[in-house]
Amino acid sequence: MSIFFPTLSALFFRRPIHPTKSTKKIRLDILIPAHNESDSIATTLKSIFENRSQFEGKILVAADACQDDTAQKAGANGAEVESVNFKSKWNSLNHLVKKSNADWIGLVDCGALWPADLLEGMNAYWENPKILGLAPSYLPSKAGMLTRIFWQFEKKLKSLESLSLGPVSVHGATVFYRRKNLVDALAVLESQNWLNDDVAIPTAIHFALDGHIVYLEKGISDIGHLKAANEFVRRQRMTLGNIQWIRLLLPQLRKKNIITYLIAQRRLFRVFWIYWLGMLFLGASNYGIIPLLFLLLFFRQSAIASLLAPYLLLRFKINEQARWS
Repeated sequence: MSIFFPTLSALFFRRPIHPTKSTKKIRLDILIPAHNESDSIATTLKSIFENRSQFEGKILVAADACQDDTAQKAGANGAEVESVNFKSKWNSLNHLVKKSNADWIGLVDCGALWPADLLEGMNAYWENPKILGLAPSYLPSKAGMLTRIFWQFEKKLKSLESLSLGPVSVHGATVFYRRKNLVDALAVLESQNWLNDDVAIPTAIHFALDGHIVYLEKGISDIGHLKAANEFVRRQRMTLGNIQWIRLLLPQLRKKNIITYLIAQRRLFRVFWIYWLGMLFLGASNYGIIPLLFLLLFFRQSAIASLLAPYLLLRFKINEQARWS
């Protein structure tokens, strides 16, 4: 099921993108919402500054309700910093977008780690008017063997999706959008405080019928020391964000862009993955419980989120505040 929809879109709805080489320096603003990111902000900014010669623009940090020295470290490492008190990633992100007047905007999470040549590989795409977004691939820096296999598989699937109109979900650690289209997408989304911008924004971007989000083989990593408590909070927010997306955005996408609606079915599959695999393993063999238990143990946080998804979809009233915790 996971590979079916990307393959279908690539075979029957192919929309090839022809890169056009450009030597012009891109007008790009980098926007970083941050909340208590003292451990990671400096490393992320240093990796971005290694690409500084490739773009003209600002590097802006919104230090939101920080109780540590995130703002001081961001300023000391070259960013323009504003301390805010939204207590909301979504509101911090919107605040930063309003301060940008560049052609392109890069949304970056604290902890992201850019290679020194990340932007060099994008010169072929900036000036193509049909390209509305650029999504670098992602691989966690301290991933084990099974996690690496998962992310490599995910990379192949998103590459397939990119052969049509591109993915409806991106690796939020870093993603680039044409500013005009990002502003239009945020206007569509303004009635809610979205819990998972990694899927809400690209879905709204795809409301433009002929726009393309290009998934790039060249990717980023992370600094690799996310605290367990922070990881739990992140997964909780993403799970509720997926439910919010299914309820409010997926029906609109079906009406506006049937190609990306088909691509979005893979995301739907991922939300309920434990049930699909449970039916597969338990239906195939009396011993199917063994690999299923292995998956439950190895991917326990993701599995718990998937198990709870039907209950959340039917019963749980989401608090529409995209808070950090």
